[in-house]
Amino acid sequence: MVFGIIPYISIQLKAIGHSFDIITDLGTDDVFWDSSSFYRDKVNYFTILLSVFTILFGTRSLDPNERHEGLIAAIAFESIVKLIAFLFGGIFVVYVLFNGLGDVFSKGMENEYTSHLMQLKT
Repeated sequence: MVFGIIPYISIQLKAIGHSFDIITDLGTDDVFWDSSSFYRDKVNYFTILLSVFTILFGTRSLDPNERHEGLIAAIAFESIVKLIAFLFGGIFVVYVLFNGLGDVFSKGMENEYTSHLMQLKT
């Protein structure tokens, strides 16, 4: 099971690193955040920070039968925030940037790159 979740965790950590680059406007030419060496890769520091957060607020002991309400509450809160953000983002795109769902699909049919996604082929 541990080997099965390693790719998922690595994708999440890579997304955190890319999001940090976008937010801080760091390009690939920045010397400090060069990922060519282990100690200069920012994702390693994010991993350490997330591990410390999990140890402090989630798993304080190694009893496998113990429930970790703090960690579960943090994950649930994050999921609710993401759900609300995605819903508002989708509503904004569909009803503010376009004139409803019909307009979104008609624009998709007009575009040469997305028109094949709108057709059913048997």
